[in-house]
Amino acid sequence: MRVDPYHDGNYGPRMINYDNVTLRRFTPLDYWKLFFPTEKINDILSFSNERLCNRCPPITEEEFLKFVGILYAMTVQNIPTRRDYWSITDGLFLVPAFGRRFGMNKHRFEEIMNVLSFHPIDSE
Repeated sequence: MRVDPYHDGNYGPRMINYDNVTLRRFTPLDYWKLFFPTEKINDILSFSNERLCNRCPPITEEEFLKFVGILYAMTVQNIPTRRDYWSITDGLFLVPAFGRRFGMNKHRFEEIMNVLSFHPIDSE
């Protein structure tokens, strides 16, 4: 990726959105990963999975990224309670239906939210 200061007679920066090595176009996820410490995802998963109950399936990288995406979506659509993001009942406003839209049910989202950890469990 590079910034090109000149294009078609117009001066000003524009972003070239492809990878110089693979020549593939960047996706929104690629851009997001430029600002998120992706090398830490395995640590976050390891620390968080240590806190899960034995019956709960471990959190995968795909699930973690989906979880973070849902958190971002929650900042765009302001709703009074977290539970309401999974509502599918029509009312005065459009229903968010996050479970259908993002493929993660409320129960799993809450499980991840409750165990999310960025450091190991203290050993005493």
